[in-house]
Amino acid sequence: MRDAFYERRSRWLAILLLIHAGAFLLFLFLSQWQAVANLSYRLHELCYLPVALLPFSAGFCLAAAVYTWYRLWRKRHRDIRLFFWNLAAICAVGLVAAVYIVMMNTVTTSGYAEFRKYEQSGRYYIQIGNRSFPVPENEYRMITDGGYYRFTYTHNALFPQADQLKEWKLG
Repeated sequence: MRDAFYERRSRWLAILLLIHAGAFLLFLFLSQWQAVANLSYRLHELCYLPVALLPFSAGFCLAAAVYTWYRLWRKRHRDIRLFFWNLAAICAVGLVAAVYIVMMNTVTTSGYAEFRKYEQSGRYYIQIGNRSFPVPENEYRMITDGGYYRFTYTHNALFPQADQLKEWKLG
């Protein structure tokens, strides 16, 4: 009787954690989608609320799930269905944690600065301050070396090689 309770509880907690992960990724996608911001900026801002709250509520669910899984694991070591449900839930929470950490380290910078351009190994680059961005040849030819331009780029402290120049305009 007690084992059936913990097994049902474990399955529901695993499902809840999978729903948390799916909701987190869905709302993250919606919050980054420009069409939602164009439709209603309030809706766009509301999409960030679940993204901010889900990692914390998932932490509580994960703690309850780990306790339940530990109780079940002590009693029955060979239930393969339970193992796969638990593994899926742990992978989902790990995915949410990884996406959240990367998202929290991504920064968008905008400003007005001097652009330096250079060519290296057949590829074209623009340097803004101490950051370099690859650009297509046609954009490279449009930029005046030493000219001042408005720009927007994203950078991530965890992946400095993945910096992206989003846009630039003649200032």
